[in-house]
Amino acid sequence: GVAKDPAAACQWYYRSARAGYPVAQNRLALRYQDGQGVMQDAVAARSWLREAVSRQYEPAMLNYAAMLAAGEGGPTDAVGALQIYQHLAAKGRPEALHAIGALCESGLGGVPDPARALALYRLAGEKYPPAKERVGILTKALSAETRARAEAYVKAPATLFPPPPGAEGKK
Repeated sequence: GVAKDPAAACQWYYRSARAGYPVAQNRLALRYQDGQGVMQDAVAARSWLREAVSRQYEPAMLNYAAMLAAGEGGPTDAVGALQIYQHLAAKGRPEALHAIGALCESGLGGVPDPARALALYRLAGEKYPPAKERVGILTKALSAETRARAEAYVKAPATLFPPPPGAEGKK
């Protein structure tokens, strides 16, 4: 076989990314994010992901939202991340439901919501193993009352998505 050459791969990704191919833009961004074949550069990674997102490439949307939520390569933007995740969740992406669950669990807007997180993980878990793992962990850790609230969310999924931070009380 041919020996792997991460730097050469990045050159090809770069050419394709400059030509507007979102798959290459996403892959190049991941290389910048991890420093594989190029110098690690979170700003460049976020920039290439933004290009792929502008072409509605869903894997890049997930990666970009994760960078927004973490503040990697630029300012933290929990609202922007949540909007992207909600868009993808509406399209049936279990990774997005899992990501929203993680934001709820960690305290999106400052207040953790373990019941909502558990419900989101349950909805994603059938199709996304990391969410199924979180279901097991939270089910053991949460009170019966919190688990019951999660079940109510699962039965009424329209109530699941949290409002963006700071949106409470705005109309």
